[in-house]
Amino acid sequence: TAHAANTFASSEISGPSGYFYNSKIGVAFHWKNIKTSNGVQTMMIIGDFKTPKFTTGIPVGNKISKNKRTFTANYRQITSKSKLTKTTYSFNLYKLSTNKYQVKISKSGNGQLPSNKGKKYTFYQTKKSPANSLANKFSRPALEKEFKQQYDQNLQQAYQKAKAEGKNVKDPATDPAVQKQEQEAIQTNTDKYIKQLVKAFR
Repeated sequence: TAHAANTFASSEISGPSGYFYNSKIGVAFHWKNIKTSNGVQTMMIIGDFKTPKFTTGIPVGNKISKNKRTFTANYRQITSKSKLTKTTYSFNLYKLSTNKYQVKISKSGNGQLPSNKGKKYTFYQTKKSPANSLANKFSRPALEKEFKQQYDQNLQQAYQKAKAEGKNVKDPATDPAVQKQEQEAIQTNTDKYIKQLVKAFR
């Protein structure tokens, strides 16, 4: 029925199924069930593919509103040391239709996170992970830029050192052979990193 299309079922309380994404800002998230020694544990994975930066969390007391249109996600983030943050993070997922939702996104450090503050965006729900297309659209340019800066810096340092030692060396910035090698290395490393991102988001 038309009514059911824009409401959450009470069985979705641990986290609705599928992947939620916005292809204009490069943010996606989903809930995932993982088998552990203590049974099944639900985790939340948020991907900001623009930065790129991933946030994982454990849901704590999600809520569905009385009219079943708003799902409130409450979660505690898992730190790099595999500990849970004391802070509980929260955002609303407002259901517009079968696979269309509204979520507020705000800045968090150098990235973006779903939040109760910030600008409203339309998110779409899909069964297939959007990580591959988002990583290639948003993460690739950011990673290529980062790898290029690293390579340029390392090559320049080596060049300046060799020059200081009186060696007859070409400037890597204008040497086509070095530039070609650098381009290939950037490509290889970016491809590797994107594969890791896609795998980590699953």
